[in-house]
Amino acid sequence: MALCAGCNRCLMQDCRTLFLILLCHVLQILGYLNDRCDNTGTVFLPNCKHHDHINKEEAEKLLAALTRNQRLYEVQHLYDVQNYEELVKIHQETFHYSQQMQLPSALSCNTACPDRATQPAMLMDGLWQLRRYQDCFYWGEECCNEALHKYLNSEDKEQSKC
Repeated sequence: MALCAGCNRCLMQDCRTLFLILLCHVLQILGYLNDRCDNTGTVFLPNCKHHDHINKEEAEKLLAALTRNQRLYEVQHLYDVQNYEELVKIHQETFHYSQQMQLPSALSCNTACPDRATQPAMLMDGLWQLRRYQDCFYWGEECCNEALHKYLNSEDKEQSKC
């Protein structure tokens, strides 16, 4: 029996929530567990496909990335209901981190999460709707700077192929 798109989205949401809870437990265990740790404070998790060796710093980075990813999952709904204040807050908090850590595909945003090219446009529209024009200039520069870096990096990759 196949799941409908809505059920599949709920299932993915539940998986992300469960993973966040489990990651918090791993952080607690890393704080108290010494007998399974090697001299670097790393714990081996034999049943994990990704991140089978984890330490406290890695777990905290993963938890922060998952939390940011979880928040980005909400922005399309916020944009649709015109809750620009919360939308802008989420985009400002996640702007510089959106591409730093790739998550396993089962934990990353599905189609409900806007792609990276859409996120700056949503941020700019939200700021404009809130009449925060000075912030529009600041974030406009940030968005243009990111776009320029992406263009230069893609141009470098194309030239290296020749």
